[in-house]
Amino acid sequence: MFDGRTRLSNDVAANVRSHFPNELIDIPIPRAVRVSEAPSYNQTVMTYDPLSPGAIAYMKVAREIAERGKPKDEIKFDSNVVNINYKRDGEIA
Repeated sequence: MFDGRTRLSNDVAANVRSHFPNELIDIPIPRAVRVSEAPSYNQTVMTYDPLSPGAIAYMKVAREIAERGKPKDEIKFDSNVVNINYKRDGEIA
């Protein structure tokens, strides 16, 4: 978790950026009480408080990792578009 108010957090972040420039996901996970509380209730922050800033940041990181893992030539799926292939008379599906 990142706390931009502390020198240590900023120093560590700068060090990580310099050593892993291509691997870094530039979405800081904020230091938040809800993230720290969730394990005490045997939950993830996603189930404990999914609208907390920490949960939202973790979701953004997960999406970024998923996007980076897609093949480069993969066609993006648009859930608002439906592709329907009709059979012509005499064709077998």
